[in-house]
Amino acid sequence: AFTKGRPNGALPFLTELCTPTHICENRGFSYTQNMTPPIIIAPMSETKDAVPKLISNRSYANAIEQAGGVFLATGRPTTDDALDSLIACADGLLLMGGHDICPDLYTEENRHAGNMDRERDELEIALFNRAIAKRIPILGICRGMQLMNVSQGGSLYQDVFLEMPGAIRHDFHLDADGTELPRNLPAHDVMIAPETLLRNIANTEKISVNSLHHQGINRVGGILRPVALAPDGLIEAIEIQNYPFGLGVEWHPEELTDAISKNIFLTFIEASRKTREVSMSSLLQSTESLSVEPSRLAAENLPV
Repeated sequence: AFTKGRPNGALPFLTELCTPTHICENRGFSYTQNMTPPIIIAPMSETKDAVPKLISNRSYANAIEQAGGVFLATGRPTTDDALDSLIACADGLLLMGGHDICPDLYTEENRHAGNMDRERDELEIALFNRAIAKRIPILGICRGMQLMNVSQGGSLYQDVFLEMPGAIRHDFHLDADGTELPRNLPAHDVMIAPETLLRNIANTEKISVNSLHHQGINRVGGILRPVALAPDGLIEAIEIQNYPFGLGVEWHPEELTDAISKNIFLTFIEASRKTREVSMSSLLQSTESLSVEPSRLAAENLPV
């Protein structure tokens, strides 16, 4: 309706007027790509209440926002078009903690998994695969790391303490009396392999982490590689090989305030910012051919 009655070619005029450069210049300042923080999409958990709710812990949003990103919690899209639209607006993908993953997704019978959410599993696998195809940064935390592994054909210990020989305690949600423990409680050390993304972020071989999980990675899948271990040998971090930023950690850095935990998010956001800059550069280059002489704008009664 907006272009009705205009001659052919009017729409490119409007496209030119809507570019970030044109908008900023008409407000008296230069456009720079760093003006816009990267958008990080994060699928939410669902409660099992009488009235179901989609939720996420505030600490995830805090960590993303304090690092300079925009935290965009998502609903439960199911169509390919909706998933494609969602990943198209994403500069990074955050896979958060929460539910156990359905064991049949890694071809096992259910022995110890509980509180599962197949809809979330399928959504996050679809988004993970699309993020890989787009080559945008990915950060998986706890369940998120496990989801990355299952998406690549890997398997899980359905309960680490029950299924992994020599396992130490990894579930520090509650103490012996059933009282909830602080989520930032140091639980055990993690040894980080050299010449890895995580080692570059931490700049040290050993770190102390919290631990809030009962499942863990058993067989590593596909394009992933293990890059950190707990004292009992359980995989505590994975990376996507030959990828700009693809990191999964079993602990919860969003609940911690130390420099290394903050640097995980800072590095993730910086990588996502670069993704956004590349995308914006492509957009601006695609509009360069649409530049219009002021006289032609005047002829169209459009603002110069």
